[in-house]
Amino acid sequence: MNIHEGNLVGADVEYIWSKKNKTPMEGYDNIIIHYTAGYDALSSAKYLANDTTNVSAHVVISRDGKIYQMVDFGTQAWHTGRSQFKSKLHLNRYSIGIELENYGPLTIHEGKYITCFNKEVPEEEVVEMMHPLTRQNCFWQIFPQEQLYKLKELCKLLMKTYKCDRILGHNEISLTGKIDPGPAFPMDQFKKFIYTHRYR
Repeated sequence: MNIHEGNLVGADVEYIWSKKNKTPMEGYDNIIIHYTAGYDALSSAKYLANDTTNVSAHVVISRDGKIYQMVDFGTQAWHTGRSQFKSKLHLNRYSIGIELENYGPLTIHEGKYITCFNKEVPEEEVVEMMHPLTRQNCFWQIFPQEQLYKLKELCKLLMKTYKCDRILGHNEISLTGKIDPGPAFPMDQFKKFIYTHRYR
């Protein structure tokens, strides 16, 4: 996988372009990690690229490692919302947005784990962890190794190409209480790996 003129090139990359995003990036400070909370990666990519929605991201990574690119890396995507990190506001201007196919928080009903759109999730894909806002334990869909491997590969490539120096979760920059990528995402371990191996 490589980057050519702001576009990913590789066997596992598909393009679903967002025509609504036209403003050039002002810099490359951050890579922001999100979860989709959608039905699957393809439907999420189509939603984010749709002209009638006011959100977008640069890429979506599916659970099996396929990547959908909606916005080229030279153009701002609309993924941070009201956001701040240190002294900077409106981080879409300086941040690459990566969405991971993941349902986010789940509910349990009659012994079954259910998404917000009533899809059942297999027990082997579920972990119980504390909700960052309520401080109560609830259920979350795990992030599979295939997806995390592709995310590592992509982040290393982006950091090498654009000299991004920071990985952040949406929860770390949101001024509106966003919690993604959620507690099931191994953020501390992921950051440690990327910062150690970013130029290798």
